[in-house]
Amino acid sequence: MDKRLLLILFVFLLGGKLLSQEVRNSQFYSLPTLLNAANTGSSIHNLRIGVSYKNQLSSVYMPFSSQAAYIDTKLPSYFIESSWIGLGATFLNESAGEGLKSTYVGLNLALHKSLSVEHNLIFSTGICLISVY
Repeated sequence: MDKRLLLILFVFLLGGKLLSQEVRNSQFYSLPTLLNAANTGSSIHNLRIGVSYKNQLSSVYMPFSSQAAYIDTKLPSYFIESSWIGLGATFLNESAGEGLKSTYVGLNLALHKSLSVEHNLIFSTGICLISVY
């Protein structure tokens, strides 16, 4: 692997704060790219788009609500045989009460490598870079 690529990856991993499972969404299965970055590009289709809306505690004055959307695609990988790359983006907006609002924007990258000739055993790994506003 190119040393410059490793250096860039190292800088990204150490350059920011790492968060894990920060998003409060009870319908996690509806956002596969937010659940696990390795799910990016894992669909049987070449392009996958999804949206999610959650409104909770509607009887309260300012209820908790979240809106999310994601898009991902798969691209052929020319540097590893029997593999493909998943590329995608995730957007999430949460609000609760007065002034409590978070917006997440994430870029996803995943690598999928077939481990068998029949393509029924696949190794997947991914990374998601999320910025919180």
